[in-house]
Amino acid sequence: MHVELVPNLIASAMAPVFLLAGIGGFLNVIATRLARAVDRWRALSMIKDDDDLLAERDGLRRRIVVANLATSLCVGSGLSVCVVIILIYLNPLTESDFGQAAGWAFVIALVLLAGGLIAFLAEIRLALKTPLGRLPPVHK
Repeated sequence: MHVELVPNLIASAMAPVFLLAGIGGFLNVIATRLARAVDRWRALSMIKDDDDLLAERDGLRRRIVVANLATSLCVGSGLSVCVVIILIYLNPLTESDFGQAAGWAFVIALVLLAGGLIAFLAEIRLALKTPLGRLPPVHK
């Protein structure tokens, strides 16, 4: 590999790196929402069961499942972006043509990210439907 190619190689990898940073920020938001739902579920599970609490816990359980799905899809997207970046760097180092593989890995990353965004939207909608219990919000 020629030294002159290094700046071009770095420039080619910048777009996927920015996407990876965005996915990381999005994962932070999902993790925060998931943690709040889990904390609320744990607080409610310590109280004697009645119909209102059971309904709220059921709603929280659904939110937790959907947030986990969003997390899994976004982690898969991030891993696919990592594969894209690796293939971009391997292409000139091995003098092979990984262009098509990098393209498919990028498409997979975007499809997984779209799925994660849809799951995130579903979690938000579930949060809006979850009945409000008699307890104040869980904050310490």
